Amino acid sequence: MRKNYLRMSMRKVKFRNWEFEVDLELTRKSFANKLNGSSDTCSCDYCKNFREQRESIFPKEIRILFEDLGVNFRKEEYLCEIDQLENGLLNYIGHFHFAGEILSGKTFDSEEYSGPDKLIISENFSVCFGEKKGKQWVKVLFETNIPWILEEKEDLLDIRAAQKEEANAPTISLSEMKKEFGIQ
Repeated sequence: MRKNYLRMSMRKVKFRNWEFEVDLELTRKSFANKLNGSSDTCSCDYCKNFREQRESIFPKEIRILFEDLGVNFRKEEYLCEIDQLENGLLNYIGHFHFAGEILSGKTFDSEEYSGPDKLIISENFSVCFGEKKGKQWVKVLFETNIPWILEEKEDLLDIRAAQKEEANAPTISLSEMKKEFGIQ
């Protein structure tokens, strides 16, 4: 009887070159039991910056996919600000899970979010999919680049700017320094 229930709650979802088998009911139940996304439980300014923009971060195509998968985009399981890009945008990565499996399409093989498995959805948003062998959950990794919109400025942004400035500053070799200060 349990097997029939599982089969009845499964559905196929197609997205570009992927096809997933999804347990929509189990995924929705999992998100319903989760009170917040990871950025909601963090007090750092980077997570606050993400929260303030969450409604506009995910492209329409991804929000439609998430709806089809039963994923609540307001409840990310993991989020991390990685770096400030040359153009000033902040680079974030995060992920969600849904109950099911990948039937076809590229998957990433590790926890590393890079390489050819990323699907670029827009200039500032990409996604990739992976599953752990023997597990019933598929991980949806995303990467996004967003501006800093908060009035307060995280100290780390200032530190990074100073480090970049310092990296571009002219350097002096040890022999030049010795000569400059008259050391033999």
